[in-house]
Amino acid sequence: MNQNELKSFENRMLIRVLKKNTILRFPEMLNKYVYLLKEGCIQIAVMNEEGKEVIKYLVKPGDLFGEIPLLGVPESDEDYAVALEDSVVYFADVEQMQQWMNTHPDFRAKIYKQIGERVRRAEDRFLSMNFKDAHARICCFLTELAYDFGRLNEQGYEIKNFLTHDDIAKLTATSRQTVSSTLNELRDQKLIGYNTEVIQIPFTSKLFRTKPDHN
Repeated sequence: MNQNELKSFENRMLIRVLKKNTILRFPEMLNKYVYLLKEGCIQIAVMNEEGKEVIKYLVKPGDLFGEIPLLGVPESDEDYAVALEDSVVYFADVEQMQQWMNTHPDFRAKIYKQIGERVRRAEDRFLSMNFKDAHARICCFLTELAYDFGRLNEQGYEIKNFLTHDDIAKLTATSRQTVSSTLNELRDQKLIGYNTEVIQIPFTSKLFRTKPDHN
């Protein structure tokens, strides 16, 4: 899509500013809209049979969510979205999005690629829960968080600390106590910097399997 087409794309979407902890998805909006996160962070969650919240995944700026109806499949009415920090979200009508996808093959390919990437990550997470211990799962999660939400500086990645220890526990299938002890251990080993505001991961940290490209 060229710049004029992109501008037209944005002009046809509703824009909403969501305050932290706002629940975005309501029953009457189900399968009517696809969402594009412009700023902030959104978590997609569901309640399990025991009434406990399970966080399925995080949405980073530039990503779509609620996109399942684009595949012609009704979305689950059990999922809900929560703004983990003040966020800006575009609302796009499902039928309009499908028309754009039919008109712009490149746009359609990017959406399918994003859906495929989300499926791949879900599979990786499932394998991680079965074959990695709690410490390894938390370390892997921190590196993904750095790549998705971190800002680069001369020393490494700096991530705004918008997740609670309980959030990280839900995302890694561990306990809040394990998250707290692991973060403290990593900080003591100088593998991360950590406080209530930011998480810092230097390029020299052993959390990175290979040195990230930060040029």
